[in-house]
Amino acid sequence: MKYLISFILLGVSFSAFSQWGVGFHQSYQPFAAVNYEFNERWRAEGRIGTDRDIESLSVELLGLFNFVRRDEYEIYTGLGFHALFYYAAVVPIGINLYPFENKRFGFHIEFAPMIDFEDEAIFRGSWGIRYRFLKE
Repeated sequence: MKYLISFILLGVSFSAFSQWGVGFHQSYQPFAAVNYEFNERWRAEGRIGTDRDIESLSVELLGLFNFVRRDEYEIYTGLGFHALFYYAAVVPIGINLYPFENKRFGFHIEFAPMIDFEDEAIFRGSWGIRYRFLKE
């Protein structure tokens, strides 16, 4: 019984913070993102490349960690996987900025080295906007 209560309390603590967000990255291949924050440090993010034709479509799945988190900004890093027309590991390092009083809308800058599985490396930089569906 105590394990059940502990599991429920743990789930409540995660759901008390958890929140969804969306973003857009402008880069050599722009992409849209949807993320889910599990707690103040950990976030999962899915990205879809949004270039002009279907042949350049790409998908990324990432696990991100905020190693610095303040009300006005977050500095994060992570690890992910890029797939569809080529496969690569992605190591993003970035900052989310929330300069307005309402901390839902912000900006981000990210540098993401990509190492594909044919030993080619790409250094991608992006900037964009982010929106968090904060719980009141």
